[in-house]
Amino acid sequence: MMKFKKIVMMSICTIFINGCVNTAITQLTGETHSLYKIGENGPNGGKIFYLDDTGDNGLEAKIADEPYSLPWHDAIAKVKAYEPECVEQCWHVPSKTELELLYEQKDKIGGFNAGLYWSSTQNNDNKAWSQDIDNGNQFNFYDKAHLCRIRAVRSF
Repeated sequence: MMKFKKIVMMSICTIFINGCVNTAITQLTGETHSLYKIGENGPNGGKIFYLDDTGDNGLEAKIADEPYSLPWHDAIAKVKAYEPECVEQCWHVPSKTELELLYEQKDKIGGFNAGLYWSSTQNNDNKAWSQDIDNGNQFNFYDKAHLCRIRAVRSF
């Protein structure tokens, strides 16, 4: 029993010391030391394309597109079906802003097909925003029946 208490106390001290060291390094250098980096694997199996200032929270994208283009409503439903019971931090069709962030890191993420990708941002009842992954242009005039590609994202 004494050996178990000693191991637990050593583990707690190690965690406490490591936390203090990371905090001290951040205070001295102004740099954060995160487990995550853009373009590397995220905690949910995707590729990280955005990190906040702490480096511990961000966005990741699936490693591949859906195999075929879909109308907007079908795209939303297809991605929701990945985790039908999920209520927060779920895979989703990226917003217009998230899609722009993904475009900015597309070379680090890889696997994109040429053409338009849907965003979840609606322009009105009949149209939604999309983005051309080749040149970064965003459009708000495509009818939701138009076929566009999908790359699901999620936060962590």
